[in-house]
Amino acid sequence: MPACLVLFALIPVIYSQAPILPRPDGYVYHNGSPEAPIHMEAFIDLACPDCKTAWPILKKLADSYGPNKLRMTFHINPLVYHRQAYYAAMGVRALVAANVSVHDLFNYMDAVFKNQSEFYNKPTLKMSGLQVIQAYAKLAHKAAGISAMKFANALQNSGIDHTTRLSSKLAWERGVTGTPSFFINGIRVIGQSNWTVKQWKKVIDPLLKTKFPRLEL
Repeated sequence: MPACLVLFALIPVIYSQAPILPRPDGYVYHNGSPEAPIHMEAFIDLACPDCKTAWPILKKLADSYGPNKLRMTFHINPLVYHRQAYYAAMGVRALVAANVSVHDLFNYMDAVFKNQSEFYNKPTLKMSGLQVIQAYAKLAHKAAGISAMKFANALQNSGIDHTTRLSSKLAWERGVTGTPSFFINGIRVIGQSNWTVKQWKKVIDPLLKTKFPRLEL
């Protein structure tokens, strides 16, 4: 019987250090407490129709539990096939850099979702990048009170671009390739964008009832 030789090729694997953000990524909804037993994270794209569906449900879910039970954090992760999503994501960073209130920051995200259809690929096909930026600037001025010129300039700032890219790299590091994507207490949850508050509660309520044994030290 002829001998069979199985050759294994050893392919060197190069690991590179992911960029470390100067502060934790994400935007906490309604002052969710760091001590809350449930930490929920949602990776969203402001130009994603499925995220638009999930957005009000997730905020209602957080409100139903309150900030001391559930800390809801949104990470902005623009997808490449939504051509104007990156400008929308840069807008969030621009508002943070301008020190707007958390209330105004979420007002901006609300407004982007509300007017999402105006920034889809087809309606913006014949618009230049500058025209898209100016359109977002008008939206930001109405929603967050920031000067439209200041906002537009920020969206052309290399520092804002850099920090927006870092947030996207964080999403890739955590294996997020689509939106919306959900994590509860660090573990990915395969939820649907149209899950109701009641459906999410079926996942979260049993966790709140679980008691860890006390450790005597």
